[in-house]
Amino acid sequence: MTMASMCYHASDMQISRQHNRNKQQAKDWVDVKLGEMLQQFGDSVSDASHRWQGDTMEFAFTAAGFVSFSGSLAVTDTEIHLDMPFPFLAKSFEPRAEIEVNRWLDDNLTD
Repeated sequence: MTMASMCYHASDMQISRQHNRNKQQAKDWVDVKLGEMLQQFGDSVSDASHRWQGDTMEFAFTAAGFVSFSGSLAVTDTEIHLDMPFPFLAKSFEPRAEIEVNRWLDDNLTD
């Protein structure tokens, strides 16, 4: 690990959840729900992008106009796995972000 990456990423937020869909249905669900979730944040999230590499979505966005995030969301036959390195500049928000992501998954994963 280089010194630059050590300064930039403080830790990874990792969340795994089971789903009750087949793999393609789970990927389709992620595509739809990602758009809905981004709309909730309005102007506080910009430059959002994502692309699928097989069964893993790679994503990136900018929060509050200056903090860049990127990560991945892998879909298996039974689970989704979120891996998002948390930038050092936003480290103090990580616990709340993890709570909110878990709450959002609890509310939406059964849709």
